[in-house]
Amino acid sequence: MKKADIGIAMGVMGTDVAKDASDVILMDDDFSSIVEGIKCGRTIFDNLTKTIAYTVTHLVPETVPVLLSLAFDFPTTLPSLAILAIDCGTELAPAVSFAYEPSESDVMSRPPRNSKRDRLVSLKVAMYCMFQAGLISTLCCFMSFLLVIKFYGIDVNRLIGSSSSYFSSGSDNWIVSGGSGCDQLTPVPANCVYFTDSQQVDINLRAACAYYATLTACQVLHIFACKTRSISLLQHGIFNNVVMIYGILIEISLMCLFIFTPKMNELLVGKPFEGVYWLLLPIPGVIILILTEVRKYAARNNPKGFVATYLNW
Repeated sequence: MKKADIGIAMGVMGTDVAKDASDVILMDDDFSSIVEGIKCGRTIFDNLTKTIAYTVTHLVPETVPVLLSLAFDFPTTLPSLAILAIDCGTELAPAVSFAYEPSESDVMSRPPRNSKRDRLVSLKVAMYCMFQAGLISTLCCFMSFLLVIKFYGIDVNRLIGSSSSYFSSGSDNWIVSGGSGCDQLTPVPANCVYFTDSQQVDINLRAACAYYATLTACQVLHIFACKTRSISLLQHGIFNNVVMIYGILIEISLMCLFIFTPKMNELLVGKPFEGVYWLLLPIPGVIILILTEVRKYAARNNPKGFVATYLNW
């Protein structure tokens, strides 16, 4: 038993010496329990990996705005309290729901894991979080931010290097048209269009809210992309985890609470943006979901191909 990879002793009929030397004790002396134990262990490993893939992905669209602001003096894209609202609020319940995710149908047909090589956070999981789902969600979130900025007539090409002079209380007027200094003339020319400091803050809050809403909506759909590692989502079942459905409802409810509650929204995530842009919120999640299903399909049909070897986690 000591020399075996995993020494198993009987819990009822086995001797005390055998139990002390073994790694696993079968409490019911039923060999079929070994199979169930392996299945349970593989399911737990899978669900932990899915939880990590789901939660780590949103770190990319949370980190990039901070780096962009520090490096290029870019306006506030995602307020710090909005990051806390995501990490400690909207995303918490869906992440916990992975603990109740049922086993995938192929979980027992896979070869054993290499305990020294196969980790919870493998290189493929990290690459997926950063350069697949994370990159797509980040680009779509910035698109939502810039579209709201553009909606109000602000030239997005001028945003880099603007944070120190604009988009805060007491900042300079943002001249849209009429030439530099037209806002200082008396009377102000008819062709002079500009935004005051309070208007700039209001626009920034609405654009930041669009970024937050896009990110949260992306995670609502991204959780379905993480439900399986290899088999199709349709085969596994979309609504077979009741706890996950409740978690998604909690996530959507908290998102609406943070966005539409007066005063709270300005403190956490910003002001509600124009209604037409709400139609864009599902786009990043749908893109990730489709690409994920294509990736799994390619990996299933060519287990030794490039996708299965380097992309499918």
